[in-house]
Amino acid sequence: MNHVKRVAELIDEDVVESREVAQGQVGIVLWIKSASGRELVAKFNGEHNENLLIEARMLDDLFALADIPSPEVLARSSDCLIMPYVPSHPGRVSESAEAHAARCVAKLHAHSPEDGRYGYSYDTLIGGLDQPNPWEEDWITFFSQHRLVRMGRQCMEKGRFGEDVMQKIDALADRLGDLIPEPREAGLVHGDLWGGNILWGEETVAAFIDPALCYADPEAELAFSTMFHTFTPRFYEIYGEYRPLSEDFWEVRKPLYNLYPLLVHVMIYGGGYQAEVEQTLARFS
Repeated sequence: MNHVKRVAELIDEDVVESREVAQGQVGIVLWIKSASGRELVAKFNGEHNENLLIEARMLDDLFALADIPSPEVLARSSDCLIMPYVPSHPGRVSESAEAHAARCVAKLHAHSPEDGRYGYSYDTLIGGLDQPNPWEEDWITFFSQHRLVRMGRQCMEKGRFGEDVMQKIDALADRLGDLIPEPREAGLVHGDLWGGNILWGEETVAAFIDPALCYADPEAELAFSTMFHTFTPRFYEIYGEYRPLSEDFWEVRKPLYNLYPLLVHVMIYGGGYQAEVEQTLARFS
C-alpha cells in the first residue's frame, strides 16, 4: 500500500511531507503535512478489519458524551484513520497539566447511562483485542464474566496458561461479590488509561487517545492507571475532591481490578504478566 497516496485520496489534497512517527499493534502511524499546510496524523490498519472504524466511533463518543480533549476524526475507513496532529509536550508532566487530567477523568466518570447499566451500546477494543460490552444490570456480573472469565479463557485457549489458572479465575469470579460491593453508579471510562494514551500539553492535557470505552465502575479505570504509574499521587488527591475513592480502593479494588488489564497483557505479550496474575489470584484465593 502506498500510504501517502491513500492519505491524499482521503483528504482530497496533496501531501507535501510525511514521516513515520510510530508503529502500532495494527499498523504504522504517519505525520502528514498537506498542501494547504495542515498537519495531520494518519493511522493505518494492515489487517483490513473494522478496528479503526470502531476506534473512530469511540473518539466521537469521547468528545460528544464527556466533552474532554480528544482528536476529531477527519476521515475514516477500514484501512486508515486521519486526525489533526496534536502537539505534545515532552518531558516531565507539569502539576497544572496533571490537575487538568484529574478534572477531565472525574468529568468523564461522572457521565452515567440513563438506565444505570454496565456495558456499552457496541463492542469496543483494548490493545487491538475485541472487548464485548453486553449490558448487565450489576457490575459484578459484568466485570467477572465479560472481563475476567472471558479474557482468562482466551489466554488459556492461546496456551498462555493452563486449566489450573483458569479454575482459580473462575473461583474468584464466583466470589467477587463478597470482595467488592456494588459501586455507587456506572460511569463512562476511557478504558486504557496509561501514559502512552495521554498527550500532554505544557499546562493541560492536549488529548486523550486510543480509548476502550464502556460504562464500568470508575475505580477500575483508576486501578489500571496505577499499573504503569500514569499519574503521581497528586492526581488521585485532586480526583478525590470530585469523586472520593472507596476506603478499600488501594488494598482490595486496585489489585482485583488490575487482573483484567494484566490478563490483556498476558494475552498479547505472555511473559512476566502471568506471574502477576497468579500472585493476585493466590492473594484472594
